[in-house]
Amino acid sequence: MMKTAEDYAAIIQWKKSEFHNNGWNALDLKAADIMKKEDPVLDEVDSVTKGMLWNMREGDTVLKGDVQHPDQSLTIRYYCDNLDETRKSVFNH
Repeated sequence: MMKTAEDYAAIIQWKKSEFHNNGWNALDLKAADIMKKEDPVLDEVDSVTKGMLWNMREGDTVLKGDVQHPDQSLTIRYYCDNLDETRKSVFNH
């Protein structure tokens, strides 16, 4: 069954919360790694990258890839020390 961008956004949010709860500051995620772990079909790269981008907040950084045309190489560093909702989203959905 295909996962939606919302499904991937929830998976990433959970990972960020785990990092925060463990006191770790930065979480680097690569789209290809998420796809390997979650075992999606190839067509889901769009859903994976949307979920990644929707989780970006002010201060998070794109380490690799093009946000205008994201692919499996998209890599984002999420800073998990402050997950407060007041941190503005970089990309809305």
